[in-house]
Amino acid sequence: MILSALARYYERRCEAVDPAMADRVEVPAFGYRAQGVGFALVLTAAGRVASIRDLRRQERRKLIPRTLFVPEDSRTSGDKAFFLCDKADYLFGATAGEGKGSAAAVVPTGKRATLSHALHHRLLAGCDDAGARALRAFFDAWRIDDLAAVLARSAVAWEDVGKAFLALELDDEPGFLHDRPALRATWAREYAARGSSDGGQCLVTGTTGPIARLHQGLKLPGTTGNGAPFVSFNTEAFCSYGLGPDDKGLNAPVGEWAAFAYATGLADLLRNDRRRLRLGDTTVVFWAERPCPAETTIADLFNPPLAATGSAAAEGPRELDPSTAERLYAALSAMRDGRPPTDDLSGGDPGIAFHVLGLATPAGSRVSVRLWQVTTLEVLVGRIGRHYRALAIEKAHAKEPEFLPLWLLLVSTAPEGKSENVSPPLAAALTRAVLTGGPYPAGLLATVLNRVRAEHSDRTPVSYPRAALIKACLARSGTIDQEAYVTLNTDSDTPVAYKLGRLFAVLERAQLMAHGREVNATITDRYFGSVSSSPRTAFPPLLRLLPHHLAKIDASRWLDNLIGRILEGIDGKAGFPAHLSLEEQGLFALGYYHQRNDFFKPRRQASSDSAQPAAQTEE
Repeated sequence: MILSALARYYERRCEAVDPAMADRVEVPAFGYRAQGVGFALVLTAAGRVASIRDLRRQERRKLIPRTLFVPEDSRTSGDKAFFLCDKADYLFGATAGEGKGSAAAVVPTGKRATLSHALHHRLLAGCDDAGARALRAFFDAWRIDDLAAVLARSAVAWEDVGKAFLALELDDEPGFLHDRPALRATWAREYAARGSSDGGQCLVTGTTGPIARLHQGLKLPGTTGNGAPFVSFNTEAFCSYGLGPDDKGLNAPVGEWAAFAYATGLADLLRNDRRRLRLGDTTVVFWAERPCPAETTIADLFNPPLAATGSAAAEGPRELDPSTAERLYAALSAMRDGRPPTDDLSGGDPGIAFHVLGLATPAGSRVSVRLWQVTTLEVLVGRIGRHYRALAIEKAHAKEPEFLPLWLLLVSTAPEGKSENVSPPLAAALTRAVLTGGPYPAGLLATVLNRVRAEHSDRTPVSYPRAALIKACLARSGTIDQEAYVTLNTDSDTPVAYKLGRLFAVLERAQLMAHGREVNATITDRYFGSVSSSPRTAFPPLLRLLPHHLAKIDASRWLDNLIGRILEGIDGKAGFPAHLSLEEQGLFALGYYHQRNDFFKPRRQASSDSAQPAAQTEE
């Protein structure tokens, strides 16, 4: 099913023409591959080298090769020539050695030039195209001694040319040789002749024909070389039906065209940052059954750049122009409020089928499917909106994003707040929960609370992303009403654990008002872990310190009254609970976060419980 959907996506992409290059599609045709090409070797009709043209573009102080679709081939080991696009050692018979610029040493590689000469003479022997004649003449006449004059005439450095891939052009004629119809026909015959001799019925298309023995590797984080194949059989444990590793692709027969189509379509998705998310070691790609605006927007809805989330910061994995950011923010707001986004997102068809595929390479050599979902765009958008409703909580600072990207949530669960420390299983499970609408991972709340106890940021252990995750976990589990805990909840029937969190925030506030910011360690630094898990043991000593703090505060009656109102909701006979469960610890952290935030709001916005005299609204 996955391979079929990817093959259909490839077919659709073949029909989509890039407006910037009206004569080319954005994915290679069967038998071709995407290759970074640095230079073009321009030939005259007589086979002389007219010049070497630089195809690279400037990008952040670097020269980036141009991506061209050239005849498909691979070199794993040994010497092998490529058709119509190859490196300098095969075309010129020399490579760049030590030295800089044009002074780089010319190191002869005669054997490789001979291989390229033989390949092109064999394939182009019966071709009467002008490009084919020029190329045959080039190989017959080329001498390494001519290289210095060609480089000087072209004003290019041998250090760059000698290590790059070169395409071929005919002087005064547009296009590359590998795009000329006659040469494409020549390559089609050669590519078909190289196909597998093993025939069978393709599991993807149902047609009978050559079966792919080896599948194209995918470039995912953690892979090296040619990447990791999506379908492979290299040990007996993966084989069946009496077939062994030597039978290669016959264990799961996929036709050569289908193998090329699904791998090329997936590679196109993986290199497009508008259709791809990278979360920990998992890469998630999105696509629809037909073109629609959501294909290039859904990743941003799911993991919005900070500039489009109501944040004052413009940083993030990717920046957007103001108009796009405004539309994205409007869509996010509608989704969070339970309203459908505009038709601009769905193209007028919210029922369009949408595919979500999550991949990882935990061992670096084999692709693992972490997530596979086929749903409608309407359902997918609704699930993402439900996720944002669960996360909705007041911000600690105005500059923080209103819509928290998933990468920021995951980083808040990682030691030291580093993305490389994000747990891969947790990243995959949280992604799956959002996209499927299922419960959040069982260990998510415990992970966040562990970080709350272990790390303090700006003297508060409960940061905005952590508070949002705690609230979302409690809401999804049915512990709290998600609408009632967006801001401080002062109702008398709130859980005792939530009230205790509020109480601890008040005690912290009293200490800071009494001693100022110069205090070396606050009660939060020292006692948050113990007071949030064993309140009966930790709270009495803190309450005994309270009179000493209040004695140093001018407006102490306000704090004393606030503490009294909070304690009214706690059963005096039972006293403080001996221990708090995991969910209760989450409620404690939530109460602490809400109460602390409420202290620093302007008086007209703060709750009546927390409203304090003007003289005490510093910080």
